Amino acid sequence: MKYIHSVESVEIPEGVKVHIKSRNVTVEGPR
Repeated sequence: MKYIHSVESVEIPEGVKVHIKSRNVTVEGPR
């Protein structure tokens, strides 16, 4: 999992889940 603090625009491929909590963005998926 990768943690990104400041993101303006994110490209999300298929099969990837993005969870946003406060300022933390958790991206789950195949690398």
